Amino acid sequence: MTLSPRHLFLIAGVAFALLVFWPGTRSDSTDVRAMVGDSHVVLFSAEWCGYCDRLRDELKQSATPFAEFDIEQSSTGRRAWTQLGGRGVPLTLVGDDVIAGYQPGRIPALATAAR
Repeated sequence: MTLSPRHLFLIAGVAFALLVFWPGTRSDSTDVRAMVGDSHVVLFSAEWCGYCDRLRDELKQSATPFAEFDIEQSSTGRRAWTQLGGRGVPLTLVGDDVIAGYQPGRIPALATAAR
C-alpha cells in the first residue's frame, strides 16, 4: 500500500496538532511554583525584549512586587516557562493565572485584586 503525498501531509498535520495541543504537555502552576518560589507575580523575560521592559516598568511604577527570570540566562526560569506552555516573552504568572504577552494594566490589576 502506497500513501499519496496528500495522505502523508494529513497524517503529519494530525501528529503535529496532537503534539502541540495534547493536554499533558502543560504543567499546572503548582509544579512551577515549586521551581520559582512564592512571589505572587513572576515575570519570565528576555534581555532583548522591549515588551518585557515595558511590563517591568509598569510593575515597578505600580509598586507591584515581582520575581523575574530571564529564560535565556536561568535554567530554572526556562524550565518553568516551558512547563507553563511558554512560546514567547513576556509570560507572567500571577497567582495561578498565566498571562502571555504584554497587556497594559492587566497584571498590576490582577495582582492588586488578589491582595
